[in-house]
Amino acid sequence: MVSVLFPVYNQYDELALALDALNRQDYLEPFEVVVVDDKSAHIPRQVIDRYSTMSRYSLVFAENPVNMGRAATRNILLDKSHGDILIFCDADRFPHGSFIKDHIECLDTIPRCISIGKVMETYESVRAIQERPGAACVSRKAVYYKTIQKLFDDAGRSDSGLVWLATLSGNLAIRREDLRDERFDESFREWGFEHFELGYRLVQKGLEVVLNKGAINTHIAHPRNTMDYENCIEKSYAHFYAKYPGTMVQYLRDFILGNISLQEYELLSSGQKIWMQGKKPIYNMIINM
Repeated sequence: MVSVLFPVYNQYDELALALDALNRQDYLEPFEVVVVDDKSAHIPRQVIDRYSTMSRYSLVFAENPVNMGRAATRNILLDKSHGDILIFCDADRFPHGSFIKDHIECLDTIPRCISIGKVMETYESVRAIQERPGAACVSRKAVYYKTIQKLFDDAGRSDSGLVWLATLSGNLAIRREDLRDERFDESFREWGFEHFELGYRLVQKGLEVVLNKGAINTHIAHPRNTMDYENCIEKSYAHFYAKYPGTMVQYLRDFILGNISLQEYELLSSGQKIWMQGKKPIYNMIINM
């Protein structure tokens, strides 16, 4: 069975869009959707009640007793789910029609892989999207996704030592047996790198990260406080680097903040790679993941 996993914190209008989009999936087998609320200020019960009773999937809902953070909430999602295929999707992203099917196809085709879907971004309002259910909205590739896709060839494969930089838990699928006993590190309390750190561990254990251009979801853009994000990055980076004090993690902050290019990071950490050939210097220009 497939489990689609949503952490949510205050973004119930966006979550309703995502839950509605899952009703229109072209995947015909039964699946479950698991939602864990991380102590939102208000939980609109009508959203949960509606999709508990009027959906083609089963909905599992749970609430954290206190705000526990993104890493801990994703671990609770793992505990509450039943599927052998796990698909992570953030609450402010709505899946496209073949989202589930394309993730499954990737996992079935490539043994022991992590399927990373394509991330789009829209600046349309939730209301505007709700008024046209199932219709295309004005969107573009998310900036970080557009940067990180350069690590991969046309088939979605990569020879990069930095491929774990693509493990974005807002659009990621993995078999439970490949995850095994690995979990998100709950010491990451701030917004930031808990998804990279899990990806780093899984790659060290031999899993392949595959870019899956068919499994698309669209992020609904919202205002951000850049200074707060930079402070979170500093704290998350310090924890990550304390765990793995080698060159592979050492230059992560410099890359994320746009101080060094992706090619420079590759050379400093793991050497010349085929993916780099013929590409202009690639700089990360945004701190939102």
